Amino acid sequence: LRSRHWFTMMQVLVLASAFSLAISTTPYTCMPSGDAGCFVDASPTRVFAIEYDFMSDVLTQESCAAVCSNNNYTVAAVEYGTQCFCGTPSQLSKATTANMADCSAMPCPGNASQSCGGHDRMLAFQYTCSGSRIPNNQACVEEFTKAFGFCDQSKTVDERLDDLSARLNLTEKIAMISPQPSLGSACATHTAAVPELGIPQYVWLEEANTRLTTACVAPEVCATTFSGPLGFGASFNTTLHWLKGNVIRTEMRAYTNLGWHRDEIQTLIGVTGFGPNINILRDPRFGRSSELPGEDPYLSGVFAANMLSGMQEKDRRGHPKMAAYLKHLTAYSREANRGHDTY
Repeated sequence: LRSRHWFTMMQVLVLASAFSLAISTTPYTCMPSGDAGCFVDASPTRVFAIEYDFMSDVLTQESCAAVCSNNNYTVAAVEYGTQCFCGTPSQLSKATTANMADCSAMPCPGNASQSCGGHDRMLAFQYTCSGSRIPNNQACVEEFTKAFGFCDQSKTVDERLDDLSARLNLTEKIAMISPQPSLGSACATHTAAVPELGIPQYVWLEEANTRLTTACVAPEVCATTFSGPLGFGASFNTTLHWLKGNVIRTEMRAYTNLGWHRDEIQTLIGVTGFGPNINILRDPRFGRSSELPGEDPYLSGVFAANMLSGMQEKDRRGHPKMAAYLKHLTAYSREANRGHDTY
């Protein structure tokens, strides 16, 4: 564990802060302000086009407002207990008002004392925010953590690893390197936080084979989507392979610093990218053929080497912007029966 996974944990949770901008330790919070309104919101005409789905147990008016703030919208709205919408006052001015009681039909799962709209009834409100956004998955940002040796950037990586390991019990160590289904998708590998040490939970899986699987920051402002790996392999252009990796690493760091997420807002973008995929295309009937550079092992190796070089190129301070994970070591040469029950 120490030689491999603990080094990666330190890269992700501690050293990442070394090449972000200086950040404030004041948490970034948003609160509803001003008058709220209840509006009819039924298909095919919706009041706001921008929607963010929350997991069933976390939506509050504050969490919806924070998402809308990150997207630079001034109005937040909740509906149906699990839906968060973002928009502008001008859009709201065109909507049909409804009885305020209709928007109290469903409590917010994350705070039952709040209302989160109703069926086809949207509770909209403006909000104010304070504090500073902290990049995703950053340890060592709260004031009390400054006394910990693993947060001391003057120490060597080994010294910081030793300090962190000594502060963790066995249960905490296991929870930090294994999926915790209570936090989200086991496939995405949500690992646990250690609040007493200021270490946040982390989501390891961020797809980085063809593009970063992030939600768009705004309409038509999204991660770069490249041609499929099969096309890139067929180009035999090692410069293109490197440039693809280089773009992905820059965008991953940017989305992390922005505090951004995948389509599910609880799945925050980190600095671990799963890709490229270099399984060998052994059979054209294989359902994932387009994910692979081809059937030739040498070509796949050259493709991977150059893309990885681009992904993990170091910045001016000597830090890689991301950690790339080749896939898949095993259990991927078949399309069916490759779940957790078969290996």
